[in-house]
Amino acid sequence: MPSWNPILLPTLGTITYSNITDSISLKLKATAAISGMPHAVYDTDLEVVRPAREPPVDHEVEEWSNKLKGKKLGETSDSKTFAMCDLPPDRRIIGFRQAFTLEYCRSRINIYPAEDGTVGFVDRG
Repeated sequence: MPSWNPILLPTLGTITYSNITDSISLKLKATAAISGMPHAVYDTDLEVVRPAREPPVDHEVEEWSNKLKGKKLGETSDSKTFAMCDLPPDRRIIGFRQAFTLEYCRSRINIYPAEDGTVGFVDRG
């Protein structure tokens, strides 16, 4: 764990600290306007701070999400409906407030219709 060095901030300032072991970001704000005196804020070594990790983009899920969002699932395709026969063979449709198992299948596309039947969310698993 890095050593903490107190610094004084006479005006509003923000310091971000990211711990290497658990990648938790902590924001500390200090201002002298409230009490008229500067507050002590603990700073860290800037070499330790790492940017947050971005999850990789799944282009297949993005493509299906763009095709399905806002449409209902049905027998034929039109401007407001998407045909069930055009969906990928390895799919799972999880109805509104429906229980489902949590096993992960990399090739499967999960489709989550809203209460009115329109597709609201698509993911992999």
